Amino acid sequence: MKPLLILVLMSVLFSSCVTTESFTFTEEEMKNSGFSEQGWSILKDGKAIAKIESMEWEFFEEKLYQEISVTLIDYQYSNYDEMKMLMKYIHTKHPKSKIEINEDPHFKENQDGE
Repeated sequence: MKPLLILVLMSVLFSSCVTTESFTFTEEEMKNSGFSEQGWSILKDGKAIAKIESMEWEFFEEKLYQEISVTLIDYQYSNYDEMKMLMKYIHTKHPKSKIEINEDPHFKENQDGE
């Protein structure tokens, strides 16, 4: 019984030490990220990499939600790390919104052409 109790306590201690990564840039990270917006385009180091397609409001279970749909137009940003940074940028700018990032309809054609 005692070994089981020790095992449970150790499990609780280890699981409480696990941290989740923040999906929001600090002010300093935001300045250094290279991301900006120009109209409905999202830029990285001055180059358009994505565009905001729509911002819609949803009412569900007595709550109002905003959803932002973004289309990726530069396939180089489709890898996990770059996509995560783009998502962090959008989430920092719109922290209470649901965000989705889609690929451009010609995304695959553009990727195959390079």
